[in-house]
Amino acid sequence: MRRLEYVGGGSEKFWEGSAAGTVVTVRWGRIGTNGQTKDKGFATAEAADAHLAKLVAEKQRKGYVEAGASTPAGSGTADSGTTGSGTAGSGTAEAGAAGTGSPAEATAPRAGEPTVHAAPVQGGQSDQDATPTGAPGGGDGAPAEDEPWPDEDTFTPTASVLRHAVPRRGTARPPRKLTPKATDTAQDILAKRLEPLHALLNHPQTDAVLHDAGHAQLTGKPSPLGAAVVYVAARFESRYTDQSKYAVFADHWLAEWGPVFAAEAVLQLTAIRFESVGARVNSRSTGRVTSHDTSLRHAPGSLSWNWPGEELTERVRHALATATDADYAAAVEVLARWRDTSARQAVVAYLLPTEADWVAEALATPPGRHDGAPLRLLASAVGTVEQFERLRPHLSPWSLDRSPRTLPTLVDTLGPALVPALDEWITTAGADLSRTMLGHLAAFPTEEAFAVLVRRAGDKLVPPFLQEAMRRFPRRATRQLAEAVAATREPGVLGTLLNAHVLTRLAVVDAVEVSEKARAVLDGIAAATAARVPEAAPADLPPVLADPPWLRPRTRATPVVVTGLTPLGEPGIAWADGEQEQWSDRTGLSSPFWPPIDWDREFEDQKTRDDDWKTLPLIVEGPFDRSEALLRAWEPKAYWRLEFWGRSLAARFGLTALPALLEVGATQPAAVVDLLQPFTGPEVSALMADWASRLKSVRPRALAYFARHGVDSVRPLVPAALAKAGRERTAAETVIRQITRQAGAEAVLAVAAEYGAEAERGIAALLATDPLTVLPAKLPAVGEWAHPGLLPQVLLADRATALPLSAARDLITIFALGKPGEPYAGLAPVREAVEPGSLARFAWKLFQHWLAAGGSSKDGWVLTALGAVGDDETVRGLAPLIRAWPGEGGHQRAVAGLDVLAEIGTDVALMHLNGIANKVKFKGLKTRAEEKMMAVADALGLATEQLADRLVPDLGLDADGSMVLDYGPRRFTVGFDEQLKPFVADPDGTRRKVLPKPGAKDDPDLAPHAYQLFSGLKKDVKTVAADQVRRLERAMVTGRRWSAAEFTEFFAGHPLLWHLVRRLVWGRYEGGELVGSFRLAEDRTLADVEDNALTLPEGATVGVAHPLHLGAALEPWGELFADYEILQPFPQLGRQVFELTAEDRAGTSLARFTGIEVPTGRVLGLVHRGWERGTPQDGGVEPWITRPLPDGRVLVATLDPGIAVGAVDIFPEQKLTEVWLTDDSGYYWSNHQKRHAFADVDPVAASELLADLTMLTAR
Repeated sequence: MRRLEYVGGGSEKFWEGSAAGTVVTVRWGRIGTNGQTKDKGFATAEAADAHLAKLVAEKQRKGYVEAGASTPAGSGTADSGTTGSGTAGSGTAEAGAAGTGSPAEATAPRAGEPTVHAAPVQGGQSDQDATPTGAPGGGDGAPAEDEPWPDEDTFTPTASVLRHAVPRRGTARPPRKLTPKATDTAQDILAKRLEPLHALLNHPQTDAVLHDAGHAQLTGKPSPLGAAVVYVAARFESRYTDQSKYAVFADHWLAEWGPVFAAEAVLQLTAIRFESVGARVNSRSTGRVTSHDTSLRHAPGSLSWNWPGEELTERVRHALATATDADYAAAVEVLARWRDTSARQAVVAYLLPTEADWVAEALATPPGRHDGAPLRLLASAVGTVEQFERLRPHLSPWSLDRSPRTLPTLVDTLGPALVPALDEWITTAGADLSRTMLGHLAAFPTEEAFAVLVRRAGDKLVPPFLQEAMRRFPRRATRQLAEAVAATREPGVLGTLLNAHVLTRLAVVDAVEVSEKARAVLDGIAAATAARVPEAAPADLPPVLADPPWLRPRTRATPVVVTGLTPLGEPGIAWADGEQEQWSDRTGLSSPFWPPIDWDREFEDQKTRDDDWKTLPLIVEGPFDRSEALLRAWEPKAYWRLEFWGRSLAARFGLTALPALLEVGATQPAAVVDLLQPFTGPEVSALMADWASRLKSVRPRALAYFARHGVDSVRPLVPAALAKAGRERTAAETVIRQITRQAGAEAVLAVAAEYGAEAERGIAALLATDPLTVLPAKLPAVGEWAHPGLLPQVLLADRATALPLSAARDLITIFALGKPGEPYAGLAPVREAVEPGSLARFAWKLFQHWLAAGGSSKDGWVLTALGAVGDDETVRGLAPLIRAWPGEGGHQRAVAGLDVLAEIGTDVALMHLNGIANKVKFKGLKTRAEEKMMAVADALGLATEQLADRLVPDLGLDADGSMVLDYGPRRFTVGFDEQLKPFVADPDGTRRKVLPKPGAKDDPDLAPHAYQLFSGLKKDVKTVAADQVRRLERAMVTGRRWSAAEFTEFFAGHPLLWHLVRRLVWGRYEGGELVGSFRLAEDRTLADVEDNALTLPEGATVGVAHPLHLGAALEPWGELFADYEILQPFPQLGRQVFELTAEDRAGTSLARFTGIEVPTGRVLGLVHRGWERGTPQDGGVEPWITRPLPDGRVLVATLDPGIAVGAVDIFPEQKLTEVWLTDDSGYYWSNHQKRHAFADVDPVAASELLADLTMLTAR
């Protein structure tokens, strides 16, 4: 433990620091107090020790001394503390410099508004590292009594800027360390490039001077020209991705011949060019551009956009900036002779930017806007604002983005003077460059820079950077935000940020001078802050929040290691019931082989082909013995085809297919994680454990593997879990803990015991580890967007108190420590201690801020957290986003959203999940949702359709299908129309257009709750109604049937669904034939067409009757529904029916629809009638649209020119080139595909498809 103290300038402070393993603990405060404590974790103990040493050195530079030592004379105050006049001093870790402070600065009020003066600031804030990331004010409240406010006027470039900026002479930068063994590296490169190098040097057209200089350089007679020639020749034909490694030549020159030689060599590069004659060939296999006839010639001194010297110049400039005076003077003398062209003037100005006259000379004729290299060089050469403004009209974001050095060099040189330019460039820059520029603005301590961020706060990229500026400059933030909020009626994000800012730094309200209107805003926020739910005392918090485990000193426990263990088990395969048969079904696969198939020729051709598009289908479909031999020799490369053929491969060959799948899995986990689910054995378990521990993209499916196979799947992992520390052990431990939560410790220990008593004790020790202490070496960093002051309060279970901001911040850390399917162990006690609704609202608002900040994938834990704490309101907000994300390039995020819905698991969540599985326009997402629903159904032993019957929520309705909304003195009853649209009625039955808002006379508790309840009901019913109307119509068309018991339980007896059921005619079926029809009456009894009561016989089969089935009963049913004014949710009794003609039944295509041109929009409308868009082919065009039939076949309508994905208006008309019937394959180009006659198509299916085609082609 190191203890440092500072006494002086009215301050008496201490600072303590210690390192325990990988954690550094610091404590600071006023002498005589306990102070504050913070822990920071690192990847290694060495890194922790280095960080501690750095902190100690920083404190000592500020005047702190070891405890017991005297304060050095003249040290002043450690942080330039407050003077007797109340003037706040400067000098913080953010500013990095000491200076003279000033009173709280005033923002000039608008004309006619008085200025409200604030009292002098009496305290301030320290520069401790303990400021948590994400705190706009830098802490949870006012500054400590003895610490000043941060300096808001001094600009010191950030460490990132200093790391990337190219220095100029006179700045305090140490000499750059040259690449170790640079000369050896350069010689190795030359040895590999001798062939093209000599070809260029010895070409007959190469200038003699260049030829001689190059050969001299290679034979030990160096010169700047020779060095340049060899460098250029060596780079010729090199891969673009390899060119950066050639920068080592600059270090080679500097190490061997010094900075003057290197500087002239760089200039010599402007005098060399290639001259090529003949055709240029792009070689895709090598990634190089070659030429039949290329020579080296003298150049006039111009620079190309990607001039090869640019990557060398920054190293040479750094060397000149730190060179001796003698070397620098020699360089000036040599480079003076190279200023004969504007391009060379730019290079010289870049290398020697402190030669002001030469920089001015180069800027006299600035390069054009598209002269990339000269522009970038001059941008890094300017040294004054005047010089920059001369160049600025020629600069653009495009010219700045080429090099990572240009913008940092400008920031280092000009600082806040860049604000107007950055403001201009952000408008047209790409997202990444805009973020970089916003980061610079957030670091500039000026009113102008902060004002730009405030003005742009509505841009989605800006808020995190505005929050960073607020943290750095709390008083400036308060002034400007308060003035901005006072000047608008819609504060929006600015109001939210200001509220959070004041909440965390209440003292700042009295530390600033603002206009009267802004003062009213601040006073209002302060008053609202005082009205918040009181914060809970530390003793009332869950222990994990009262004493967060990640802030405690970490003890490095010695892990139990047992050597010499060999994984038990052999490769196996464990199919679920019917799974192998399902995987064997190749329906939907498009075979590349058409009868008659010559297998001999196919296998012979395969010998001359690498793994290609035919290989996997040949293995799956060929004669077994020959296909098996090919499989054993197969080296997978076209792994993407496993998406289509992988299941058939696994089902046909079982364990023989495992080596190939494991080979693909080593590099492409997503391609095989699903295919490996039935397989068992050490290799599969190890691979799945690695994925579950390391890869977010496949983690849920890897964990599903262990859930499927249980403790048997962890048996092979015991040796890895007891091995030395490393990735394999971490992965095994992760999975063993997961299985222990599912199967129990006893079952896991029984498996471990198979390896012996020592292994059993080792696993027991692993399981005995407190899960709260299982933490990553480095805690996740949380951005400014996650500041708890921006989020709603989390109430404790008693609803009387709420989590303090510090505990809310720790709650966010708990979220961040979680993984998909495995929340951090600390979340469970928090959930037990808090009110669930407030926790869900907290997580949802956090999620919204994450989206607004760009939704970075590294912070994807925010979405995962919704699954752990979300509720039905979360589901209602998330489901529409999941449906939209794939269209915004967010397929993986949408799939993760499906996992969240499944984890929330409420009726409403599963209802939305089922709705996505049934209807969403993105096929990939639909497929994954179907898989989720199948998994849920399998767990319950149901078919997916049976599960869907059980997922219709009752939404809190009474048994009679209504709901009473109690306002206290007023009551309203909820009812539903034929489309399940809810309405409200007064006690006398009078319908109201809308539910009235709670009034002053209504019960203050009951009325708002009832109003909110109806609001949620409307949202849920909207989703339910659309799904259920569509589901019932599809059931009528496809012939779905239910037992009498199922009909009674899930339809007639359902409080919501019966409103639809009673508006339809139902049929009783025997042997597929209708034997009777009925309806559900208003009193929930059954009645026939004569309105006589009836009872379904036991074992009866029920379905929605199609009008073709009703026959003679159709007309009487229509009359009865008309008499009772029963409106139907979809056309049933009035449905138009069609029949196939004799010509239709005899053929394999519907000729009467062929050749007709129809609007593309109408084709797309078929999707809402059960049709499916085709798979995009070359050019992103869908050349067909299909309708699946109940018997498994498909009706195909081929289109010309086809639907252009993402630009459907390109082809406004489509010609139906053919309408034909075939087997389901998913691919319908081939004329060789089997076609079916329409004669045996079910009459109902025929009527429906003809209705669709008639609508499509109607004029």
